[in-house]
Amino acid sequence: MKGDGGSVTARELKHLGGRLRGLRKDMGVTQADLARRAGIDPRYYSRIERGQVNATFQTLMRLTRTLRVCPGILFFPASRMDGSMAAACACLSQMKSAGRRRQLDQVVSFARHVLGVRPRLRGARRIP
Repeated sequence: MKGDGGSVTARELKHLGGRLRGLRKDMGVTQADLARRAGIDPRYYSRIERGQVNATFQTLMRLTRTLRVCPGILFFPASRMDGSMAAACACLSQMKSAGRRRQLDQVVSFARHVLGVRPRLRGARRIP
């Protein structure tokens, strides 16, 4: 069903592929080289760049780790992020996995504190 929020459009797939292509070229590697480093089939990666397949979350995470970029950069170019968000993404992408998770948890906790948002317990009802 079109417009239901669950379908990915061809335009969105092409945008994602274009973002990956630009990041790969910035890194100065070939499609085959990036795919091998990320542990995915080079032919499959080529189809992702051309916008022909809907890559899984796991595949996108492998690619962003290999490219050493924040996953958000695939969907929001740095020019559309404010400076602090772009800097945070750059910083988090350079950290090791355990440190990244810990740092991200601290950032989320701080943001909740500043915004006055309390974490919702699973199964809890919202109070209007």
